[in-house]
Amino acid sequence: MNQAQIRKKFRDSEQAADRPRTTSDELAAWIAGHSAHLEPSDLEFLISVGRTLYAAEAEKRWRDAW
Repeated sequence: MNQAQIRKKFRDSEQAADRPRTTSDELAAWIAGHSAHLEPSDLEFLISVGRTLYAAEAEKRWRDAW
């Protein structure tokens, strides 16, 4: 799985090009670099963490926009 595929699992439809690099981007890059060595359950857990982190970042961007 590459970084773009992993990031797609984190988000629904937001375009990453419209915002600065975030912690969820870093996590996606790390997962992509290490996914071959991870157990499937660990990979799913990290993707779940990424989804939660991405949602928190999206909420912060929304709040900052107000």
